[in-house]
Amino acid sequence: MIRFLHIGDVHINKSFATKDEVLRHKLQRAVIKSFQNAIHYCITQKLDALMIAGDLFDGQHISLKDGEIVRDGFEQLKKQGIKVFYASGNHDYTHYDSKIRHMKYPDNVMTFFDDHAESDEIKDSVTNEVYKVVGCGHMIQHETRNLIETFPPGKHIGLCHSMVQSSLTIGDEGDYLPSTIETILSKGYLYFGLGHIHQNGPIDKYESIYYSGSLQGLHSNETGLKGGNLVTINNGTADVQFVPLAQVLFDKLVVDITGFDQMEKLLEQLHIVLNAYEGDLENISLELILEGRTKLFRKLSDQHEISDLKALLLDYHHLFDIKIRNCVKTHFDIDEYEKQNSVLGEVLRRIDSITQLPNLDYLSDYEMLSNIKEGLKDQIMDYFLEGYDED
Repeated sequence: MIRFLHIGDVHINKSFATKDEVLRHKLQRAVIKSFQNAIHYCITQKLDALMIAGDLFDGQHISLKDGEIVRDGFEQLKKQGIKVFYASGNHDYTHYDSKIRHMKYPDNVMTFFDDHAESDEIKDSVTNEVYKVVGCGHMIQHETRNLIETFPPGKHIGLCHSMVQSSLTIGDEGDYLPSTIETILSKGYLYFGLGHIHQNGPIDKYESIYYSGSLQGLHSNETGLKGGNLVTINNGTADVQFVPLAQVLFDKLVVDITGFDQMEKLLEQLHIVLNAYEGDLENISLELILEGRTKLFRKLSDQHEISDLKALLLDYHHLFDIKIRNCVKTHFDIDEYEKQNSVLGEVLRRIDSITQLPNLDYLSDYEMLSNIKEGLKDQIMDYFLEGYDED
């Protein structure tokens, strides 16, 4: 029996697109801590190997500190007799002059940095059964060839950073080292560990082909648990268990504030929501999405009011981070005003003509215009009826 941890898409040295320098540093630290969590897990569980399916680094510029963190982690594994298999991806691609290729790795590390299949072995310390680990890497940033076609068939373990169309893909991940389920299945591998898609799970119904997902969520859309796969191979079969390893989790909460008319009441409600939240708020980056028809429409359109709310919630609940997305609508009845024979009614009716624009080829174009139209109506209503209360 052999046991290993399959991870990928760590993205150490990611810059993060936020103007908040403190938050940027905290997110960078969270990525590093998640990598260290993976190292610690391998050691405490006495695994045989750590397998990294690409994008260990986010880019080609590797700081001295980041390099030392990775080497130190690999050295810790070496001391425990744990091997490392590392295949490069489209972010940490390894051309002949790349710094990543020429870093000094401990001798327990097998790197798959070339654009063809290479292999190494991992041995069951109890039965002495030997398994072959086969992998390849990205030598250029945008590898368009199906390099998995070059992998030898057999009862092996595969490792590669590859875009394979499946139910896990959402369509915008890019065509990087593209392959197919059929190509991978034709190799007959016991387990094929993939990187690139930031969601964890098997490819469709094929339990031998897995994406590890990102080790740590990298933005607000990467919600939920993140980590890697604990893989146990015994008697020619692979058992796979997800292991949560992320230091910080991203999550979203929708809060309906229909009928609220005072900021103080809104703040009270948000305190109630956060007090009821199940989870360690200090390690949660939370996006609160405010929805509903409310008299607070104008106030919540003011970025200063949103910033004040955010500061109060951060202070009181000690969250890692919080974002407030304003999706509220005016409390006025738009449909009723749209029927009126008035300037406001005419303006509201003319807004509907926006959807009659030509050359709308995709459903997403209509959806975008529909959202713009509804938002514009709310703004127009607020402009015309400022200070007017239907009650």
